Amino acid sequence: MKAAAAYILQNGGVENAHISTKFMLALHKLYPWPARFPIPLFVLGFPRWLPLSFHRLSSYVRTHFAPLLILGHSRFSIEVPNKETIHQLYVSRKYKKLSKQEAKKTNGFKRRSYQKAEKYMLSHIEDDGTLHSYASATLFMVYAMLALGYKTDSPLIEQALHGLIGHMDEVGTTLHLQNSPSAIWIPL
Repeated sequence: MKAAAAYILQNGGVENAHISTKFMLALHKLYPWPARFPIPLFVLGFPRWLPLSFHRLSSYVRTHFAPLLILGHSRFSIEVPNKETIHQLYVSRKYKKLSKQEAKKTNGFKRRSYQKAEKYMLSHIEDDGTLHSYASATLFMVYAMLALGYKTDSPLIEQALHGLIGHMDEVGTTLHLQNSPSAIWIPL
């Protein structure tokens, strides 16, 4: 862990981490959400014929953007057990913004946009409970459902988590989560 911490600090700290890492950290109150989420919610309402329409994006992008839009615009986060921090991995004082951040209020426009994103997610859940069979999108969907008020014991969340377990394979003595396993390929 000391070597990992040293590497992170030598490479600019948490502030220089990949956007996906920052996103996952923000979900756990370990990195501040951006003041303005870079993808506007109104893309969900664009008509299909518009070049920037949500519906013209690839299915991979839509599958990931639907939950991301809910999470980023609501600034949803889950408290880390024991209030653990990673302040020591910051090279700036950006972590100070964490104490000032709070969830954003939901107005009518946001609520309708969230409902569109939720409808998209719910209509693309596979039989195994995953969102389009992507582990990453399924994880985002679970967080988005929590942001929308679903309980942790919701059948949809439990089915999604069960689906993720089905994406796991044993590699040697460890478990490996496949992001998008193919049902076509049969192992030899």
